Amino acid sequence: MNHYTPFETKSSYPLNNAQSNLAGRTHYVDTDTLKFFNARILSTGTTDSGLLFWLIESFATPEGRKFRGVIFDIFGNTHARRSIDDTYKTAKQAKKALWADLNELDAVEITRASMESEKRWFKSAMDRIEKDLRGLEQ
Repeated sequence: MNHYTPFETKSSYPLNNAQSNLAGRTHYVDTDTLKFFNARILSTGTTDSGLLFWLIESFATPEGRKFRGVIFDIFGNTHARRSIDDTYKTAKQAKKALWADLNELDAVEITRASMESEKRWFKSAMDRIEKDLRGLEQ
């Protein structure tokens, strides 16, 4: 599976859609992660020809359940995720804020910046492996 393909609707069920799209890109919606944070995925979608994936989640706090949107780039990095202190009392409020955030983002620029970061990380990993191989050859 190529984890750098554009996001797409893979299920009409939000949790399944999130897990199918983000598998191999991030652990954010893995079953164990959601369970640990007592989180639920309420709605999901894609924008910008699949460059961005968004979700609305709810999670438990001492004050009750809170809601927020989270936006992911094609590599699984999060963007515009609000802090726990900046969450909402309803999913509707969270979705409105999510769309305001999405309208401020440049998906192409985010993708380009993430590509450069991934290239640097990959080169560093390959250099490290090459060094290890040279050590084995001696």
